[in-house]
Parts: sequence; C-alpha cells; structure tokens
Amino acid sequence: YVEPNKVLHVGLGTATTWPTKDQTYSFRGAALASGPINGFCDAIKQFGCQKIAILLTDTDYGKDAKATIDAGVAGTGAQIVFEEFYQGNTTDFVAIIAKALNANPDGIVIYPQGTEPPQLVKQLRQQGYTGPIFTSEVGSNAEIINVGGDDANGIAFSSAFLVAGTVDASINDIQKAFLTAYQAKYNELPTKESAYRAYDSFNLIVQALRTAADPDSGESIREAFVKIKGFEGIAGSYDYTAADGEGLSATRPFMILDQKVQAFDLTTFKAYFNK
Repeated sequence: YVEPNKVLHVGLGTATTWPTKDQTYSFRGAALASGPINGFCDAIKQFGCQKIAILLTDTDYGKDAKATIDAGVAGTGAQIVFEEFYQGNTTDFVAIIAKALNANPDGIVIYPQGTEPPQLVKQLRQQGYTGPIFTSEVGSNAEIINVGGDDANGIAFSSAFLVAGTVDASINDIQKAFLTAYQAKYNELPTKESAYRAYDSFNLIVQALRTAADPDSGESIREAFVKIKGFEGIAGSYDYTAADGEGLSATRPFMILDQKVQAFDLTTFKAYFNK
C-alpha cells in the first residue's frame, strides 16, 4: 500500500530487514538495531569480559540481531562460551539460564523482547548470576526495575531513548515536555520505549508536512522528508539526507545501579561488582 500510493511511512522497528532499497517511502523513526548492539559491545570491551553467554528471543527481533551481536562480541576480544535462542514470550527461563551458567561466563548478553526482559533479568539473579548483564534498548524498559528491584542492578545497555521513571529524569527538554503532557492526560508515564519512538516519528512527519512544497502530494512530502537534517527529537538529532531510510546514527550508553537508570560510567560500574 505504501509504495504504490506514495504514502510516507515512518516505522518504529529496529530490524535490519527493512527498509529495503525498494521501500523509498519508508523511514525509521528509531535507531537501527546495530546502534544499541554496538553500544553494549563497547561496554563489554571496556569492562574487560573474557567469556560471554548470549540468550536471545527466537522471535524475528532476536534472529535478525544474532549475526550483528556475534560480530560485535567477537570484536571485543571476548569468547562466546554459550549462545542459544529461547521461545519468545515465555516466562520461564530456568532451563536456558542453567545451561548458560554452566559455561561459567563473566558477562551475559540478553536480547529479549516485549514482556520478557523483567522476568529474564530477575531469574538470572535468582539462579545465582551476580555478574554484569549487557543488553540493547530493552534495558530502558521500566518494568525491569519495577519487577526486579535490586536484581536489576548491574545492567549496562545502549539506547537512543531513555524510559524515564519521573518527568525530572528526562534527558532533554523535549522529553520533559512530552512526559509533562503525557502525565497530565493519562496520569501516568509511558513504561516502554515505543511511546518515545512514536512521539519523535509523529513530529518528523509533521515537519515534512510543514515544509513540503505541496502537502497534498506524496512525492512532495517524501522530498521534504529526505531534506530533514538537524531536527531535534527526544532521541537526538535526526538526519535523513542520505535517503536510505535511516535518520539516527547515535545511541547513548546507560547502566542500572541503585535501582536507577544512569549514564554509563565505567569506574562506577566496575566498582559495583568489586564491592
């Protein structure tokens, strides 16, 4: 529908399988999966892990990311001592965690989706794993802390967005304005990153409509969209001038300590495990 009818489409997904070169009207309103993956692999390298276990959801989200994760971890110099998919949307990770811990890793990468992250993190700690956990943007899922409490401490992740627990925890004024309005309307704050992606994506579409020579023409709207450069959103500065569907190139490193999401600091992160 999108291409034949020349309809601008700004999607929220991170998979590398789209947009293809033939999807000229589709753009990504988030960071490509490789961004957060490269971010947490950098944390693995900084921390000095030598033996990594990898647990991935068997959904398309996990399968699509496997090769990028494997290459990223290999680039850190660490050895992958265990890697396995688990059934997506499961709540019981006991068996796969037992196998992973049997490989004696000094760092664990998790790549869950949807409702999986909180229980996966909690069960890792309950089964005795006390080392660092590395993950992608799912680390910003507020339920990880809400469900896990202290079990959530010791996670390093990379994301273009931060799911803030309070308005004052916003990373910039754009996020603060969004959360203030969201809380006023719904009397709560969003707990997943998708809300932030949707907000930036909507505003990018509005920007294209405002600057298009003919806002009733799909071709004109697309032309305006690929001219967007330096547009500031919650995730940072967007640039679509490469016309390849991608607009974000940078993600931010974070960590969870003291049941709070904080900017990643290697010294502080290491100190947590050495106390």
